[in-house]
Amino acid sequence: MATTHMLEKSLTLRLHLTNAALADEIRWHRKLGLILLEPLG
Repeated sequence: MATTHMLEKSLTLRLHLTNAALADEIRWHRKLGLILLEPLG
C-alpha cells in the first residue's frame, strides 16, 4: 500500500517539475522573442 502511494507521489512531483520546466522554457522563449523583435518594432 505504501509503495503505490510513494510511486503516485513521485509521479505527481515529476509532473509538477515538468510543468515548471515547460513554463520556464516558454518564459525564456518569450523573452528571447521580445529581444529579437525589439529592433524591428
